[in-house]
Amino acid sequence: MYRYWPYYQMQRDARETIQKLVNLQPRVELLEVKSAQKEEALNNFNKVTILQDNALDRLNERLKVLEKQENIPLPSSEDGY
Repeated sequence: MYRYWPYYQMQRDARETIQKLVNLQPRVELLEVKSAQKEEALNNFNKVTILQDNALDRLNERLKVLEKQENIPLPSSEDGY
């Protein structure tokens, strides 16, 4: 039996390693889910930012058109805006 000990030791080490990996798997999956959620949240934030920028651009264009039509001066930094 003694001469087979290294073989059995390797088997036991392999089983222990597999068990450790199996125990880590749920944590890895949770981290992957959290990472995906963060990426999705960042993408949503970027989309909202782009939409806000587009809306501001449209408002500025509309204000310029109104100023030209009605000769209304746009607020400036001197006015506190």
